[in-house]
Amino acid sequence: MPLLRRGWTFQDRLLPTRTIHFTTTQIFWECYETFACECLSEIIPDDIIEFVESFHKEPIDISMWGWIVQIYSTRDLTKSSDKLVAISGLARKIQEQTHVEYLAGLWRNGLELQLCWSRWDPLDNPLDEDFPYRAPTWSWASQRGGVALPWRSKYSESCHLYVNVLEVKTTPLGQDPLGGIADGYLNINCTLFSLGLPENCLNVPPRGILTLSQLGYDDKRRTYSKTSYFLPVQLYGKDHDKIIGLILEPTKMARGQYKRVGMFDFEGPNIGGSIEEISKNRDFAAQESDYISFQQDTKGEKRCIQII
Repeated sequence: MPLLRRGWTFQDRLLPTRTIHFTTTQIFWECYETFACECLSEIIPDDIIEFVESFHKEPIDISMWGWIVQIYSTRDLTKSSDKLVAISGLARKIQEQTHVEYLAGLWRNGLELQLCWSRWDPLDNPLDEDFPYRAPTWSWASQRGGVALPWRSKYSESCHLYVNVLEVKTTPLGQDPLGGIADGYLNINCTLFSLGLPENCLNVPPRGILTLSQLGYDDKRRTYSKTSYFLPVQLYGKDHDKIIGLILEPTKMARGQYKRVGMFDFEGPNIGGSIEEISKNRDFAAQESDYISFQQDTKGEKRCIQII
């Protein structure tokens, strides 16, 4: 059913409590309780089985957002500028329930982890030439193709965050604050690393070897560059042996300003201690000039960058 692959039809299916589907063979009924066909048969035709199994209609809730993005991001849009517009109805429904700030396809609560979205299958050209800007690079909506959005329920509350978003702002393209975006940025307190990784691993004495288990560039034409910066975001895993984060590159337009170009996973024993060692190593740690602001207080160093 080609209609079900279109981006605009996604929220049209989720928002109503009941939906009637008219096909070339018969009529189908869908609600929170059941999915039924006109012939009253328990056998669902092949042309609609994928549609039925893709998800079950249920009341919209913010806990569903990761799943919503995962499904919606695979759908087709004639105009890439509609990326956020065609999902704004779902965002509005959730915001009415939660009163949480909505920021270019992400939510202010738990924003740090949501920044670590990843692509299913990196594209040759994830940025459309006909409409090169539709969201900041830190948003999944900035690119084409399917993405996976990490959500709080997937990670233990005991996991440690290495970053703190200090300020975030988006400018609406029109009158709808939940629709298209003209521009946006976020300022984040963090520690950057500029690492030359030989053979996808890093020896950090006395901690041992860190293995780069995933290095995912948003554009698959890209190859690893020693000029890339790594931004650790969260320590996670059953044994706290993994770190997820972003790959950044300087915009060269302003000091301490970066754009996202991908995401990474590090893993290794006592990796949290390894990150602390790296932050003290001049060979790996970013320089003071790589930040917007760099200062020390009684609680330690504060380092801030901007991602656009």
